[in-house]
Amino acid sequence: MSASATASPESSQHSYYQLLGIAPDADADQIRRGYRKAALRCHPDKRGNDPAAAEEFQAVAKAYEVLSDEKKRKVYDAYGAEAVEIMDQIPFLDPGMLLAMRSMFRVAAVLSLVILLFPIFVSLKADGKITWYWVAVFAPTFVVLAIVMVGRVLSTNYREDAEREDKWTARWKKFYNFGYTAVFTGFDVLVALRMDDTIACSWAAVFAPWFCLEVSHFVSTVLETWAQIKLGTPADDETPLDKESGVPLNRRPLSGLEVVFSVFSNFHFLVLRVAQAVLLVMKLDSNSLSWTTTFIPLYIYIILILLTILMGILVRLLSTQGPRAGPLLCFLVAFITVSGIGIVFPVLLVRRLSWDDGYPPAGVLLIPVFVVLSLALCMFGCLFPCLLRAGVSVQEEQMRTAGHGGGAEAAEEAPLAGGTARGSRVESGESVVVVRGVYSTFQIRYPVPS
Repeated sequence: MSASATASPESSQHSYYQLLGIAPDADADQIRRGYRKAALRCHPDKRGNDPAAAEEFQAVAKAYEVLSDEKKRKVYDAYGAEAVEIMDQIPFLDPGMLLAMRSMFRVAAVLSLVILLFPIFVSLKADGKITWYWVAVFAPTFVVLAIVMVGRVLSTNYREDAEREDKWTARWKKFYNFGYTAVFTGFDVLVALRMDDTIACSWAAVFAPWFCLEVSHFVSTVLETWAQIKLGTPADDETPLDKESGVPLNRRPLSGLEVVFSVFSNFHFLVLRVAQAVLLVMKLDSNSLSWTTTFIPLYIYIILILLTILMGILVRLLSTQGPRAGPLLCFLVAFITVSGIGIVFPVLLVRRLSWDDGYPPAGVLLIPVFVVLSLALCMFGCLFPCLLRAGVSVQEEQMRTAGHGGGAEAAEEAPLAGGTARGSRVESGESVVVVRGVYSTFQIRYPVPS
């Protein structure tokens, strides 16, 4: 979970325990005695029907309801009161995951807003509208990287990994992610200082942290590719999955062509990225290359990305008929438009750097960057939170309908958002609705009326 998702429960945790006047490690008897004392102290009849007393009495009752239930108390101690409310509404949904997603969207929206300032400052600086130092222009990137580094320190999102792996592995992952962000931050600072001529070193030295990161990418990519080749591929589409790892049980070795494709798909971006950095260093240090030659890896990468997306759209379009083909055609038109922008951008960039006549203006040149960052801000700040809230509401209502809206007939085939309730049975006085979702299967249990 993110740092904000796991740090927020502390204040609400103390308020619940403090309402009952007990310690966070109190047992069931202490919780019961604390509730009785608190209820007598703030009962409205003893305080002259004071509205504040009524609110406090309700809060005490809510605190006792949560702390006296072992399952709710565990969720409350981990994530806070909001998670308990989510648990009451949708018992099958992990409240910690939902809170983490909400926090992630908030943080991503803030980061998108801050990083949007960077291309704005760059365009103003490049066009001579401001006379700031480049260190000031790079300030938004410093702020974003500082937030990410703090998040790496405070994050506790390796609890799930720690259950499957030893604590040293989880700590190593956390240390690696923090170190990675720190090295990238150093590279960012060096670029700004070098552009201001504050430091007099070669661009090869400035890019040294970048190449260190690429070495780590190379090692991890080699290990990942070797694991894929060693693991093989499923023998057929109906191969059963292992219950613990989710890996298909019946597998066959990769063919020669499949090995080549796996190596290419894993390494092509890394190779192009390193080649681009090397050519850029050669251009900046010796000016022995033209800007057109310098950006050849960028051209190749854009073409590969566009071809990959285009092939995916065409495959889906050819396999889709009827009304569903309409959205794909609209997406194809949008893709062609975006592709034109993606192809024109490096051409205009080379034109601006080669002629150095201020054309096209940096504000016009960076329009694609502005569009992408603005869309990211809209998605994380509005679209994704609204979709999450709407999905939870729809899921809750449909689960209630599947459980109580018509008995066995309604539960036999109740459509859900992302799944279907299939069948029902009675076990030990409880009705059980089995729900098969896109990613998981879960059950809803409720008492059978006598």
